[in-house]
Amino acid sequence: MEDITTVKTLSMFHDPAWKPWAITGKITSVVKGVLEALGMGDYYEQSGEAHERESMSMAKAIMGLREVPEGVRRAVHSADVFAASADRFLTPRTSNVVGVPQYKVNILNPYLRYEIVGPSRNGVEGFVRSSLSLYSKVRDEKLRYNVVYTSLELMWYKHNPKSLPVADTRVLTHSVFDHLYAVASLSNWFLEGTEPSGKFVKVDIPGIQSVIGKARKAKDLWAGSWIVSFLAYKVTEPLIREYGADVVISPFMGLNPFLISSIMRELQEGVRDGKVDKGVVEQYKGLFPEDLLTPYQPVMPATVYLALPNKVGDVKQSISRYYTEAWGQLVDKADTPQLKVVRDYPVMPLRVRVLDVNEVYKEFMGKIKGRGDAELVEVAKSLFLDYMFRKVGEPDKVKVFFGITFYPEANSFTTSTFRDKKGYSMCTMCGVLPAVVSGGKKGEGGTTYPGLDEGENLCGYCYTKRAIGDREGVKDLLEGLGFYTEKDFELLPSTIDIANMELWKEVLERARKSGVKKEGTLPAPLKDYEDVGGLFNVTRDERPLMKLLDPEKREEVVGKLKEYIKDEGFLSGLHKKVKTYYAIVRGDGDMVGSKVLKGIIKVGIREYLRRARNAEDTKDEDKAGKMLTLLKELGLSDGSENVVPVTPVYL
Repeated sequence: MEDITTVKTLSMFHDPAWKPWAITGKITSVVKGVLEALGMGDYYEQSGEAHERESMSMAKAIMGLREVPEGVRRAVHSADVFAASADRFLTPRTSNVVGVPQYKVNILNPYLRYEIVGPSRNGVEGFVRSSLSLYSKVRDEKLRYNVVYTSLELMWYKHNPKSLPVADTRVLTHSVFDHLYAVASLSNWFLEGTEPSGKFVKVDIPGIQSVIGKARKAKDLWAGSWIVSFLAYKVTEPLIREYGADVVISPFMGLNPFLISSIMRELQEGVRDGKVDKGVVEQYKGLFPEDLLTPYQPVMPATVYLALPNKVGDVKQSISRYYTEAWGQLVDKADTPQLKVVRDYPVMPLRVRVLDVNEVYKEFMGKIKGRGDAELVEVAKSLFLDYMFRKVGEPDKVKVFFGITFYPEANSFTTSTFRDKKGYSMCTMCGVLPAVVSGGKKGEGGTTYPGLDEGENLCGYCYTKRAIGDREGVKDLLEGLGFYTEKDFELLPSTIDIANMELWKEVLERARKSGVKKEGTLPAPLKDYEDVGGLFNVTRDERPLMKLLDPEKREEVVGKLKEYIKDEGFLSGLHKKVKTYYAIVRGDGDMVGSKVLKGIIKVGIREYLRRARNAEDTKDEDKAGKMLTLLKELGLSDGSENVVPVTPVYL
């Protein structure tokens, strides 16, 4: 087996970012000139086509590699050929040289066009110099690869903002970078030979609607969603660190804030350990928008697909262990004693399905060979990944309920409590499990836990959400979990605050006119008023607007607001302006799994092919017909024409 990290790094550089301008002779020998100017000319590659020599030389200089082992070249080439053949159905047959197109189209919606502006030679040279400067200073090879994977495309657009480099000048749908990511992922399956061999894995946290939906406050909704994203990322993190970010074939990890934040943390540690040069952290960080540097937003889906090499061993056991450890780490860092009861019981069980890629490949080829149509066999190569997606995604017959992992413990607790003739409360958020904390009622000797309203009783899982969503130190929590943080956590408004945003603006504006300055963090819609933001949380135990609606608590709130607003007439009638009716709109991304990941889009394949190409093909109709027939015969469509193959580039 070839060195995985070397194979991956060369996969990301086997084509230059400026390929369409290199193969058409518009921009040539940039890397050669830069290396010679830097006194590194001996790294320049002597074999292959001109554009390949440029990119390969860049990779060799970054890695400090004088010669590329033949086995590494073979692995990259095999993955490249397989990835390219998967999208061959898009490529028109023409003997004419096709120039760089004027626009690129969206791969999911070919009606959307993006103008292509050719790069300048200085722009390409700036990209090459910056890449050599950044990546060569990361001496840890595995970390360097993940730095390359997450930032190479951004590095290109930093120097060449509108130069969208199509991977093939005859095809308008995908870029050089789409192809590089696809080759890197597929290289996991070509480390041992020219036939795909490895593991295709689906990891799924089931029942996430119940985890997120069982909520009483806006912060409960956010926390439930964030916990699921955190766990989904954490089950992949050890594999990403060992084999590279490309092992996650879906979702795309290049712009994932969980991964970028983790890499930032690793780079900081690398500087301390002498594995990373100083200045690399700021150079890398400068490539990303601020919002991608800290994983506050729950952008990681609960379903993850992995392309893994054979050497991973018992992947199902490993991933299950990562999941349990991540949940335990989260509970520990939440640092709330009442949560210890659920520490060893993740909120939902984990589903892991593993396919042997070589076995499925042989099964797949067995279904399409022997048809006596060479073109049909060639077209079928586009459907292999699609075939595996359907095979690994077969629906589960067992329904999973919220908190099911804790059911035996809950049953033991309630049984013993009943036997001892003691009482217990059910969780008022989920209504499924017994409560571990109670809000009680002030003045009556009850125990009030932080973040709980009077009369609230929460189970271990629901209190985990509340403890995370309600804590002031979300930034500290993330750092304790191993993430880099760039900025403070944006304050989450309560539902009543969302319903009364315009009223809050009026209140804050009046406070500003009163001349009182007391700063405080505010939600995004109110950011302009942070100089008087302190009044937003004048009452910590309950939202100020909610208290205004209670005649017994109104005087307390008005008294605190008088520190900011001197208009007593306005304050005395403020409670009449509070809106108590609002709508919560629920939306989800089910169409991603049920439609997009199955290649089901709103364009027929004939129209898709017509718009995806930069040249005509007289056999379009014949090729489209054969593709539709094969899709139906393999069970990849119901006969509808609004479907395209799910290929590595498509993902």
